[in-house]
This record gives sequence, C-alpha cells and structure tokens, in this order.
Amino acid sequence: MVRSWFRLALVMLLFVSGCAKKEIRPVDEAVKKDASLEELLTLYQLRRQEWSGFKGLLEITADSERQGRHTFQASWVHWNGETRIRGFNLLGGTLFELRLAGPRVTLHLPSEQRTIEATREEFEEEVRTAIPIGSLALIDWVNRSAVPDPAPPSLPALEKGEDRFILYLLRALPGKAVLEEKIGIERTAFRVERVERFDVMGERSGRLLFGDYRKVGRQAFPFEVRGESEGEKVTLRFREVSPIASME
Repeated sequence: MVRSWFRLALVMLLFVSGCAKKEIRPVDEAVKKDASLEELLTLYQLRRQEWSGFKGLLEITADSERQGRHTFQASWVHWNGETRIRGFNLLGGTLFELRLAGPRVTLHLPSEQRTIEATREEFEEEVRTAIPIGSLALIDWVNRSAVPDPAPPSLPALEKGEDRFILYLLRALPGKAVLEEKIGIERTAFRVERVERFDVMGERSGRLLFGDYRKVGRQAFPFEVRGESEGEKVTLRFREVSPIASME
C-alpha cells in the first residue's frame, strides 16, 4: 500500500513539474511569411473587395502650428465612395461636417454659419486651414482600412527585409520615375504599419502610422492612426467600428 502511494505521488510530481515547465515556456513568435509582389497585390485586391465600408466613433487629437492643440469626438461613415465625418463637442454640439464624394469636398461649419465647397486638389488650402482633420491621404487610407491601392498609373515594387516588406509606389514622369509612397508591411499578416509620402521633388511630405489592428467583420481595421504633414500632427483613436454592407 505504501509503495502504491509512493508511485502515485511520484507520478503526480512529474505531472506537476511538466505543467510548470509548460507554463514558463516562452510563447513562440508569430511565423513570418513570404510572398511575391504579385501574390501581395492579389491579397490586397481581395481585401479591398471584401471591404464595402464602415461606420465608427472616435477621438481626434490634432496639434498644428496654425490652430494649436485640439481634442474632439467624431463620427465617421464611409460607404459607396462617399465619406462623412462629423466633429462634435462633449455636449454633442456639431463642430463641423465634412463630406467627400468623388472629386468634391464639402465642409459645413455651423458656428460660423458657412459652407466651403472645394475639390480634392483644393483640400489642403480650403479644408485644412479651417479644421484640424489631417491630410486627404490619411482619410483615404482609413477608408480603405489601411489596405494599399497600387492602381495605375502607380508602378509597384517590392523590397523584402527580415522583419518587414517595403512596397514602393512610383509614378512615371518624362525621363524618370518619382517615388510617391513607401509602405512598411509586417510579415505575419501583411498589415501596413507605416506609410511615407513624397512630393514630386522627392522630399518626404507626410507620414502615416497604423496600429492596434482589430477584427471588424472579415477585415482587420487599425483602431489607432497617426499622421504627420506640413507641421500638423493628428491622432485618431477609434472606440467603435462596424462594417457596412448596405445603407438604409
């Protein structure tokens, strides 16, 4: 009987010891994946096709040389090629309503009782001087759930590093190719972490950082977005995001 209890105790000791070893074993790192340029572009095309639109609530913090530092709440709806962003104060009052539809941009400022009509090309001059919303590129990237869109006339090129890929988007000009965007992509789920934008002279004109990816429908969405351009810094922190299949 004593021997039986001894054997049982020994077995339990070995079992507990094995469990303890399993508990302190470090978690395996996420597997790094490989892909060709063609495979990567195909993956992003599928992700864009699966993403019909979204609506969300967020906090926007903007720090600019022209307007100082501001933090406000906002709602964001993007569907069927149209974007509506409404900024409001803590009491729910509307600070602004921004609408982008095709080449047209409309900004309504209730407190000033005025409406600004502009084109996308006039966005920087007309809209950013009125509200601290960040760049048009930031809005476009958020609308796509931070999925690259290397559509013509952009020319894509891929550089493979140990920890990340870099996707270059170039534009052909007479006698040369100009870099438009440099996109940093992590190698586990091929999510975009960083975008650097360049002007026609090759100077960096802005930077976007994406993080805190969470599942929204079938897509991963960055709940934190940071943008820097022309002396302005903007941080978007989404609290709620849900996909849109159709609008009522």
